[in-house]
Amino acid sequence: MQKFFEFIDRRGIAIFSLIAITLCSVGTVMLSGGGDHDILHAANMLGPAASSILEHKNLDICSDTGRNIHTCSHSGRMPLAPFTLAVLYSIFHNHYLAAIWVKALLFFVPVLLAFLLAWNNAQLRGRQARLWTLIYFTVAIALPPTLAIVANINFEEGFYYSWLALAICVLLFPQQVRLHPTLYTAVAFVSIVFTYLSKSSMLLMASALTLLLAMWLTVVLRRFRLAAILVLLFTCVPIAWGLYQHHAGGRFTMGTSFDGVNFYKGNNPYILDHYPPPVGSSLDPYDASLYLDWQPVGEWSNNDGSMARAKAYIQQHPAIIVRADLRKVSLFFLSIQRYGGGGPYRPIVEDAYIAGMVLFRLMLLSAIALSIFRIATCRGDEQFSAIAFLSSVLCAALPYIAGFALTRHATVLILPVAAYLSSAVGRRSVSSLPSQTI
Repeated sequence: MQKFFEFIDRRGIAIFSLIAITLCSVGTVMLSGGGDHDILHAANMLGPAASSILEHKNLDICSDTGRNIHTCSHSGRMPLAPFTLAVLYSIFHNHYLAAIWVKALLFFVPVLLAFLLAWNNAQLRGRQARLWTLIYFTVAIALPPTLAIVANINFEEGFYYSWLALAICVLLFPQQVRLHPTLYTAVAFVSIVFTYLSKSSMLLMASALTLLLAMWLTVVLRRFRLAAILVLLFTCVPIAWGLYQHHAGGRFTMGTSFDGVNFYKGNNPYILDHYPPPVGSSLDPYDASLYLDWQPVGEWSNNDGSMARAKAYIQQHPAIIVRADLRKVSLFFLSIQRYGGGGPYRPIVEDAYIAGMVLFRLMLLSAIALSIFRIATCRGDEQFSAIAFLSSVLCAALPYIAGFALTRHATVLILPVAAYLSSAVGRRSVSSLPSQTI
């Protein structure tokens, strides 16, 4: 046993990297069989947006959606996923499996960096912490819900899950930031920006993580200039995106022109009838029913009209909305089914997915309980990491409770949950400052 622990200590990073790359490769092959095997036909308008980048150097999406909503969008998608697909297509064309395998490996690099951060932190907490860090991260990657995101190019979650994990990990292990504050602040900034540029609903998350890190840099390290630079640089990113949106679509927005549409899809007269959608499906098939008595003309007319209708319905039917929101909370935090998951899986894979969701739910609820306990009883770095984790969970959930939650919206938290649980194992770090509170 002593030799086993010594082997883990010496080769932990290499072991994890080998397991992770192997699992990513296997997951890509096994879980990418459904859907259209054409990169430029990726679902949720990501493929058409990538085509527009290649042909017109913009994010215009002009096609028949088949839902009689509108046929042309200039500001409908955040840029990271379409840009990635455009690059993959320019390299691999329609060699689909090769493209998504490369995508899986490239976007898994931030996870490897997150593990390195957790592993270095575990060195301060003893041998048991190092072993459990390896176990938690390996289990998190091996879960089918994680591999389903890794292998996916049809949803934005497949492009930001790893950046989100890395950004959160920087805050979960502030002891490491002490050692290299400028380096890890830069790492956090890049990760936060890529997370936001992947999906507009991540603006709340990105803003919260930025402010939390800036607060910690200011209060604990007294790095006022570094904190100010972080906040200033991050503030410039949504503004720059808003200026692009104004140029492309005629309106300054830090999100997209589909934010209002998505809000209406989660708050409408049919929400209790349609939500949650059937397992493996989404709310998209019900879009036509939302526009039976109204046909918006133009991109922003659709967005604004949808937003106005949703707000009016919320005000007129608060009891129904509360019931719908409770369903969304239940799906985000408790459901083990695969809602909004894309194409069907083989029965054995579907069963494995559900088993993985059961384990994820147990991990998530345990981590939430632990974070609440540590906020109440700890001080210094441990209290801060607990605040950062709980804030991340809330910021991930709130946009989807306001709109509509699907399984993939929650499973992006699997790796942050594993990282937080690993941070609680072993003796307290000697670098913790129990006298300071964030």
